[in-house]
Amino acid sequence: MRKIRFQMRLKILATVLLVITSVVSAITFTMANLFHADKGAYIHDLTSATALNATEEVNMLLEGYRERLQVYTRLLVDKTLPGASKNELMKKLLEDSGEFVAITIYRNGADEGSVYDAKLLGEAGLSREDLQRYRNANPLPLEEVAARKVFVTNSTISEKLPTLTIATLLSDPANDSRVIASAVIKLDRILGLARQSKVFETYVLDSRGVLLAHRHIGEVVRREKVGWIPRDEKGLGEKVMIRTLEFSLDNSEFVGGVGKVRDGAVFVGVHIPKSAAYLTARSLLKNLRGVSLGLLVGAALLSLYWSYRITRPIEMLSEASRHVGHGDFDVHVTPSSNDEIGELAVSFNQMTDELHAREIAVQKAQEQLLQSEKMAAFGQLGAGIAHEVKNPLAGILGYAQLCLRKVEPESQVHKNLMVIEKETKRCKEIIENLLKFARQEKYHLELVDINRVMEDAAALVEHQLGINQIQLKRALAPD
Repeated sequence: MRKIRFQMRLKILATVLLVITSVVSAITFTMANLFHADKGAYIHDLTSATALNATEEVNMLLEGYRERLQVYTRLLVDKTLPGASKNELMKKLLEDSGEFVAITIYRNGADEGSVYDAKLLGEAGLSREDLQRYRNANPLPLEEVAARKVFVTNSTISEKLPTLTIATLLSDPANDSRVIASAVIKLDRILGLARQSKVFETYVLDSRGVLLAHRHIGEVVRREKVGWIPRDEKGLGEKVMIRTLEFSLDNSEFVGGVGKVRDGAVFVGVHIPKSAAYLTARSLLKNLRGVSLGLLVGAALLSLYWSYRITRPIEMLSEASRHVGHGDFDVHVTPSSNDEIGELAVSFNQMTDELHAREIAVQKAQEQLLQSEKMAAFGQLGAGIAHEVKNPLAGILGYAQLCLRKVEPESQVHKNLMVIEKETKRCKEIIENLLKFARQEKYHLELVDINRVMEDAAALVEHQLGINQIQLKRALAPD
């Protein structure tokens, strides 16, 4: 089974990407958690502040309504004023307020009568009878008013005239005469408060959980109930007016704040979807993902570049090593840096130079060995030839010397025989010297006459030099 080969640059790239991915992931995860926690605290604080602001504004409105209702009630129960003056004054007060639609006085549980703003009713297309029919169908819970001292409920009859009913106890319950005043008031100002925030949904509820105000007037007219706002006294307490909570509504997650107004007569709630609240968190995460991706791409490109810079010289060294392995020592690697890899390239070049020099030396030694073997073979061949030639030369020399004895010394034949004798002796000396050279003998050191050695060497080459018209001159010292 063939093993999978991973290049070094891929290993470097994988290592760098793994390290950067781990670091970036840890940083992103930590930043996201910290930002999410900080954003969560901020959203809760903002929700609490928004709920508190809305609760205080609603409380101020209701307190103003309650105080004016007390003024109107004292005027109505004042028996010192003449009836005509009281009616005229009451009419002017209602016209100036522009919000009070009707006021009713209850003494000891009995209805003592009501005053109406006919103009407001007429503008909405309503009459006193319409208002009275609603009262008959939805009677005021006087005992609950007496227990709470302030009671608020949604009393909208028409979408053209959304109203609330506020009732308050004006006398001490311990007194025999108990006076409760109620007023039907336009919801315009509270509805305006509910529409102020473009980010938060604002709800104003009565003590029974029925909507008093919301940005969608249709829900107010239908007197819809809101289930996510807790109205338990324990949940909000007597002194703590604001509570924040997280809840699910219609498969969506919300962060909400709830406030209590005037002994639980009215509750105010605001909420914001978590998707909108944490929009910046998601944007941050998206940006972090983009930055992380950019870092990974940049790190990949940079690591590829540096891994190429690191591994390319190694690949060149590997390729050069293969050439050396095949016997090509005339190869060099150009150092690409001044680091350890550059020093390795310099050392490699020195090694190839030395190997090349040794190869040349080995080749020369082989040539010399071959030449020596040739010379040895030549010596053996020459010895055989010389041995065969020596015997005929001895015969020639002997016959020449015999002939010299029988001819006249002054004759031409004698001269020729002398040349034959001389040249034969010379051939004999050459052959004897050749036999001495070819003979494999153990050498021993002894003193020799250098001049004699020089004369013998000259005798071997003098004839050949003479043929080529070269004169050999000898200048040998006697000693």
